[in-house]
Amino acid sequence: MKTYDVVCAGAAYFDTISLSVAVSPSGRATIATDQTKGSCGQALSAAIGLARVGLRVAFCGVVGDDERGVLVREILQAEGVDTAALRTLPGLATSRYAVDLGPAAKRRSHRPRYPAPRTEDLREVRGRWLHVDSVGYPPAMAAQTIHTPAERAWMSVDATEPVPALSLAGVNLFVATAPVLTQRYDARSVPAAVTSAAAEATGTWTVTTDRSCGWVTQSGKAARCDLDREISPRVRTMLPAATLAEVIQGWDAASALRIACTTTAGRMLDALQLPSASTRVAIHV
Repeated sequence: MKTYDVVCAGAAYFDTISLSVAVSPSGRATIATDQTKGSCGQALSAAIGLARVGLRVAFCGVVGDDERGVLVREILQAEGVDTAALRTLPGLATSRYAVDLGPAAKRRSHRPRYPAPRTEDLREVRGRWLHVDSVGYPPAMAAQTIHTPAERAWMSVDATEPVPALSLAGVNLFVATAPVLTQRYDARSVPAAVTSAAAEATGTWTVTTDRSCGWVTQSGKAARCDLDREISPRVRTMLPAATLAEVIQGWDAASALRIACTTTAGRMLDALQLPSASTRVAIHV
């Protein structure tokens, strides 16, 4: 069995962002022009970013047997991500996340439910690290149970969005947004939430950012990590993958966060720029 630096597991969907919109004469559909399209998902985007910085990466997820599913697979393969564990299910429509940003749309979005990776597919690929999002976490934990503790992959969790039923037991790196972290611990401040995270699992490195300040836990202790600049929303989306990339290089949590914020996340985002397609597509709402 081939071994990878990282196996990413989670949602796989096709992203459509419409910059210009108009309502059809019938009023039953929105006609979208000037669109940006591409494959997306937290773990999927992480797979592309990690591959772009030189790591050996595989992605485990589910797509349908349609044009969008083919495009998701082709995009991953073009970026050097192994797709042997990307399952195509007959009769399934690949999930689509559509956002209308035109002035008349008022940021209307369509967010479907995403099918989870299959546990049996995760057991067919091995990585030194297993990086998951909220969709990939449950099957990833199930897949880990067939291995002895010494054989299990190190686990990294992307908590850009809340991860239901998350336990930090068995998690080595937990990167969360400040709102997710404070909600998880019902805390009134980020420092209080980080302190609670340190107490929950001394073996987990927890990383979060709040504007130009970062917070990390390591060996059961919480520490503040001042950053050179305020973290933009775009950089924050790639922070879990960028921090993991630096941890793999051997940096401690605080150093990994600083490097991720200043250079690595930006390199990954540059790699993830997708060409716009000036097409007219009817998005029924």
